[in-house]
Amino acid sequence: MAMPMRVMIVCSSFPPVNAAGVHRTAALCRHLAERGHRVTVLTMPPAPGQNIDAGLAAGLDGNIRVLRTQPWSAACRNGAKVCRDFASRVGGVEAAGGAAWPFKKPAAFLGAWLVDWLNVPDNRIGWFVPALWSALREAKRSAPDVIYSSAPMWTAHLVGLCLARFLGRPWVADCRDPWRDNPFRAFRYAAHRRADGWLERRMAAGAAFIICNTPSARDALAARYPSKAAKILTIPNGYDAAAVAGARRRPALRADGVCTLVHAGSFYGPRSPLPLMQALKLLGRRHGELPHVVRLWLIGPENYDGHSLAGMACRLGISDLVQVTGPLPHAETLRRVRDASAAIVCGHDGDGADLQIPRKFYEYVGLGKPTLVTGGACKAVRRLFNGRKPRWLWLADGRDGVRGMCRSIEEILRAWRKGRLPLAFRWRFELTADRAAKRIGRLLESAAGLRNRLRRRRAVTPKETGTCSV
Repeated sequence: MAMPMRVMIVCSSFPPVNAAGVHRTAALCRHLAERGHRVTVLTMPPAPGQNIDAGLAAGLDGNIRVLRTQPWSAACRNGAKVCRDFASRVGGVEAAGGAAWPFKKPAAFLGAWLVDWLNVPDNRIGWFVPALWSALREAKRSAPDVIYSSAPMWTAHLVGLCLARFLGRPWVADCRDPWRDNPFRAFRYAAHRRADGWLERRMAAGAAFIICNTPSARDALAARYPSKAAKILTIPNGYDAAAVAGARRRPALRADGVCTLVHAGSFYGPRSPLPLMQALKLLGRRHGELPHVVRLWLIGPENYDGHSLAGMACRLGISDLVQVTGPLPHAETLRRVRDASAAIVCGHDGDGADLQIPRKFYEYVGLGKPTLVTGGACKAVRRLFNGRKPRWLWLADGRDGVRGMCRSIEEILRAWRKGRLPLAFRWRFELTADRAAKRIGRLLESAAGLRNRLRRRRAVTPKETGTCSV
């Protein structure tokens, strides 16, 4: 067993916040504590409106110390408001006498340009200074041996980078999603894109190791920084084995005679619910009895891009097929997935679509649930399975659009009617969060051990080695 070490973890979300990234970090904290390491977590307090699940904090005690630092959100909001007001007054208001201001477009551009600086690299930039200050004060007390940051949000990597520079400690950056290649991030102006790229280059130069969670994301980052390729690694996400086992033990609540499809998670950016709903509408035209045999459960936020999911289903005429449940506790979400006939992972098409696999996919695998994957995520899933496609997996990669998705749902419905859709399958590969945490833990131990070896090497003087210097 490795010598006990002190680890400082920087992340923007942590239990009891129920967000996609907290499960990976929480599993790592539990693993490190079980190994006897001392862990300090620097994070933000839950924000208003965030989904809270107290059950996620189970087991996070003992050698785990959590520091929650309030961001300067109010200052960022006030700064953005000042910029917008400036653009409105100078760029959008007419001068006295009805004559328009001569610099209307440049002023509006300047206001938007200034506002966007408050979102580089993300909208948590107001947390950077308070988090760094708290981390440096804590470092005087705990003296961490290694620093680990998890993103998104990317501000956590900026804190990790600065801590590594100020403290002279190795730093491991875990990119749960791609940074510059992320299709959910877009800047309107070239200056912001250049600054964002510069920050990513600083991460590549300063991190002892960089972790990506899909092979595609790792290859893209290594191609951009070939001299750093040796320290860029792939560690996939995983499911919480204990939570999955608990969901399996609870009594089932199946709706007999209905093929239930479930999607758990958020729709945002290019990941839209519209293609899935259009596929259901097309399927309803082909099968008139569809409302009596198919239901789609949408578990998660009830809106997409400011529009109600229930309203979207109503406008498409499929409100009798769609049930929007809203956010649920993690244990209840797993139970709903287990009770469904099949699960759906909604990907998207376009640049960067093949770099990510939504974390819910791993939970579907852990529950042994037949799964339909759509969009560019199909390519990443194929690589995860080394090019093979298990029988319980359907892939609609977007080449045929809505029609291809409709055909896949039709195949699932046909298998369900014939009794060939498995209630659960046995998965022989280990895709658990504990396995990912063990691999990250070994990486942290390796980074800390490398620093110790370098310190010992520098401490050896020519006199001690029996040589003389010239």
